[in-house]
Amino acid sequence: IAYFSRTQKQLTPSISGPLLSCQLAPLKKKSTVINLSEEQLSKAEEEILNLGLKFTPMPRRDPSMDIASRVHPGTKSLQEGVQASMAHDKAELLSNNNQEDTQDNLPPRQRRALKNLEGKAKCLRILPADKGNSIVALSNEQYHTKI
Repeated sequence: IAYFSRTQKQLTPSISGPLLSCQLAPLKKKSTVINLSEEQLSKAEEEILNLGLKFTPMPRRDPSMDIASRVHPGTKSLQEGVQASMAHDKAELLSNNNQEDTQDNLPPRQRRALKNLEGKAKCLRILPADKGNSIVALSNEQYHTKI
């Protein structure tokens, strides 16, 4: 019978029985990146891809100010009541906005790896695998021959 106990905010599986009592080693997360291209991926680039295709890095600064300044010119063609309401919402947003930098959810090494992957986007296609929970990296030529 397998039991799970909490130690140090981590689930630790253990097996107990009449004759057996031992701790199991925690499972290592298996790499889910399958690189079928000729392009070599660094360890940091694989770590970024292992975060998943839906992972979103935090912006370095809060984009509220930029968004508010771009919305303002578009409100001129609206009715006066709507304009006033939007101006009030904009003022409230800007007054609540603290211009401190947001906390980055990527270490600098992974942030550089993300930039490298963006540069490789011209020659690589990064796609979810058909089966399983894997990510496949293909060259553009391989991608076009498979389709």
